[in-house]
Amino acid sequence: MSARPADTATRGEWLALTGGGEARALDLSGDRVALEASRAFPPGAPLGLALPGLASPLRVKVRGSRRTGAGRYLVEGRLVSATREARERLAALSARPAGPAPGDAQVSAPASAAPAEPAAPDAPPDPDAPL
Repeated sequence: MSARPADTATRGEWLALTGGGEARALDLSGDRVALEASRAFPPGAPLGLALPGLASPLRVKVRGSRRTGAGRYLVEGRLVSATREARERLAALSARPAGPAPGDAQVSAPASAAPAEPAAPDAPPDPDAPL
């Protein structure tokens, strides 16, 4: 059985926090991140998350945290000065894949998908339609 390299981690894996504790990435959308952590952080507090293969910890400025039960906390914040590599590594570890950053182009529906036809403006309401 071969050991996993030290610079890799799996999705949902617990990662070390600078200052003690552990956390795992739940969601990443643009520069916003949601973590499940072993301890709470006050709003505005800096949080350092050690990602495998990166020399320095990923920095997060905490927006807030709340207790979720079983001694865990949902910590929300934004990434601070994160490199593309750090974002990609965090996205690979998050429970849900990264969403588009604000301002990114949205994927449109295929050209073959026709929009639903609106009801004629003079048509009487359908008496069998649910309210």
